[in-house]
Amino acid sequence: ATKCVGTLTGVFAASMIVQVDIESPFRQIECGGLHTAAVTDAGSVYTWGDARSFQLGYSPQGFTNQPTPHVVEDLEGHHFVTKVACGQSHTVALNDRGKLISWGLSKFGQGGHGDRQAYIKAPKVINTNIIFKDVSCGDRHTVALSTSGIVNTLLFGMQLPTKRCRFFSNTHT
Repeated sequence: ATKCVGTLTGVFAASMIVQVDIESPFRQIECGGLHTAAVTDAGSVYTWGDARSFQLGYSPQGFTNQPTPHVVEDLEGHHFVTKVACGQSHTVALNDRGKLISWGLSKFGQGGHGDRQAYIKAPKVINTNIIFKDVSCGDRHTVALSTSGIVNTLLFGMQLPTKRCRFFSNTHT
């Protein structure tokens, strides 16, 4: 199926609508500060926009900006993605088994891997026994809702009003 999306001529200026061949229709689309991600009905993830922090899940050849959607190949055949969330410079996907996969900027711990690694260059499963049903990203943090209704904040070192977060800080909804 052919889908219409905007193409970028510069980092901040959309110039026209172009048609892009995508094998399956999009089911969800999410905008981050500098990039966009979309999930297809077939569970694939497509990303486009600024790639300087590896938030696209791949490195465009010779460019820091990817103007059209490209599939995140590292997820293909390994994960059926049901939802994607975008922060300023990071991306988190939720698969059909309730696992989170993240990539991009993580120096504030928003990637959820228990460290403050500058960049996660390729999609990486977050190592936890928690099963999730929803995920959302802010500028420099990620929040995920578990199947048991617990909100899990992935901040790692970000200052909260009363304490510092560690791996997951749990708050009942």
